[in-house]
Amino acid sequence: FGIGLLERSIGKLLVAYGDFEESQKRIERVIKSTGGAAGITKEEIFAMNASFEESTAIAETLINQASALLLTFTNIGEEVFPDVTQAVLDMTVVMYQGNVTLEGLKTTAIQVGKALNDPIRGLTALRRVGVSFNAAQKEWIESLQNSGRLAKAQGIILKELNVQFGGMATQLAGTTLGQLDQ
Repeated sequence: FGIGLLERSIGKLLVAYGDFEESQKRIERVIKSTGGAAGITKEEIFAMNASFEESTAIAETLINQASALLLTFTNIGEEVFPDVTQAVLDMTVVMYQGNVTLEGLKTTAIQVGKALNDPIRGLTALRRVGVSFNAAQKEWIESLQNSGRLAKAQGIILKELNVQFGGMATQLAGTTLGQLDQ
């Protein structure tokens, strides 16, 4: 019985490490395939995601998977990438009532990624999930994007996401379930 328990434990650890390693390789492949469009290195992403794991109780493997998806949106640059990742984590915690899964993170990363990759059209995707922008914000986002100041337009969207969802992933870490997950 003891040997069987040990074998299962070691097996689970090996699978978890394999998943983690694959999540890092996925980030490396996306950076290569997009020609480094985000302007952020894999080392910077790994350090950022390790920090997010410490502050949110969300597994680094899951955060890496979301980051890999976000990297496919080539208009999301290094100046907003950390804020985008934080927004995805916070929004996922709220949208899935604290049950952060790979599927939930993927869905949220795609929604937020689309919105930030093309802010004018992306507002519609966010509106479908309950994120609203007033007329002045919409006009300002359109004006900024049309004048080539995409990062500023993305900043307005991220600010609104922070108003509606900000800090929720960090609060998850303070719960009993969050501490067990950590």
